[in-house]
Amino acid sequence: MKTQEKKKLFSKQNIMTLFIVFIMVASVLALWNRENESMFKYNHNSFVRSGNEWILKIKKADLVFNFFPADIENINISSGIINKLNETLEIDSTSSTNDSYKEAIALAQYGLGEVLGKISNTYIRVGTIDKNDFNLPIIDCKNATSSVPVLYFKKSNVTEVSLNDSCIIAEAKSEIDVLKIKDRLLYGILGVMQ
Repeated sequence: MKTQEKKKLFSKQNIMTLFIVFIMVASVLALWNRENESMFKYNHNSFVRSGNEWILKIKKADLVFNFFPADIENINISSGIINKLNETLEIDSTSSTNDSYKEAIALAQYGLGEVLGKISNTYIRVGTIDKNDFNLPIIDCKNATSSVPVLYFKKSNVTEVSLNDSCIIAEAKSEIDVLKIKDRLLYGILGVMQ
């Protein structure tokens, strides 16, 4: 009788079942371990790497960024610019319809609106400095006020962000730098970076 019980215990079906259970448990442990490895910290904030994006959870919202804060520390933004953006309910964002970085600028404007829409009541109104066929409002630095600053993205031979009264001029020497500026502005607004 004991030999039959041993045979039942070590039958092909039982061995296969144990093998499948082992594979499933090992897979779950591997995924759990991989998730833990993709967690990164910056100034007491936890980020998760997901493909080419960085996710920061604030106020129960998943905020998506293109760059990790440490990778864009070289972009200096004054506290005056961050304060100007924090003190408003609307930001007018503009660029030229002829700017060769127009796709990256549009992506940056969309990203700004997405993140600010999740964490605050700040609205991004997108316009252009040129007359256009898209019914976009014409917005330039002359439209900037203390209650509605203008964020003007443009191609340049330098990457920097400056403040001229209530107009924030975001100059980028590459399309990637446009997205870096967007993330750097948002990290400043969120207090992730100073």
